[in-house]
Amino acid sequence: MVNGMLIIKGIYYDQIRKNTLVAAGTMMLGLSTGGSATAAPIFYFDAAAFNSALSGVSSNGFSGTVETFDTLASGSKGTGFTAPSGIGFSTSTADTELRVNAAAEPSTSGLNALAQRFTGAGGPIDEQFGFGTVLDIDLSTTTNAFSATLINNLSSFLASDLVIDVNGTTGNIAGASNTLIPGSTASFAFIGVIDEAMAFSDLTMTFDTTETISIGELDDVTYYNENTPATSPIPVPAALPLLLCGIGALVMIRRRKT
Repeated sequence: MVNGMLIIKGIYYDQIRKNTLVAAGTMMLGLSTGGSATAAPIFYFDAAAFNSALSGVSSNGFSGTVETFDTLASGSKGTGFTAPSGIGFSTSTADTELRVNAAAEPSTSGLNALAQRFTGAGGPIDEQFGFGTVLDIDLSTTTNAFSATLINNLSSFLASDLVIDVNGTTGNIAGASNTLIPGSTASFAFIGVIDEAMAFSDLTMTFDTTETISIGELDDVTYYNENTPATSPIPVPAALPLLLCGIGALVMIRRRKT
């Protein structure tokens, strides 16, 4: 019976050891992955919802690199250019150039916005983005979040008005709402995307996939990077004290067993 009790106790102590190690490994795995992340990009057409989601990604907060186009001279920029912010803009759509429009009315952040220029037969014609134009946006670094505003006079949006491709996942502007620009008769719609699982350094916008109408001009193109914590001591993971306690308990059990 004594030997039987020892065998039973040995099995019991061994099970405690296994459970402790499994629990510790699970906790450390949770720390290394940072918890579960969204598997695909999420598109936002409401600024408040976008900012709320962004604040939940990191407690350090984010800083945005923004291009307002206000420091650029108005006029044609050819099929591609790099803005002062480091963000690149280009199009491969036939008979189309990019241009900076010095608007007669205020845009969302100033006077200038990005639009397009038709250079085909009967052109050149300055116009808003639309008619199937594809705009490629190259960021100066990788990011998990991006936003912009679309200046327009539309009362509502269709899914075909604007399609955005990020990491192979597309979203459209259907359901977005307009906000009147102060001091202007124009309005703007918010465009945002967050991909927690995979950073990106470029995205594509297709304006009016039906290739029949103009949609609007682009302003306040912004990508976001996580802020560096204010202090820089080496952090101690929350699970580390629990892991040390578990190891200490195993040592005590081992000593009693011997």
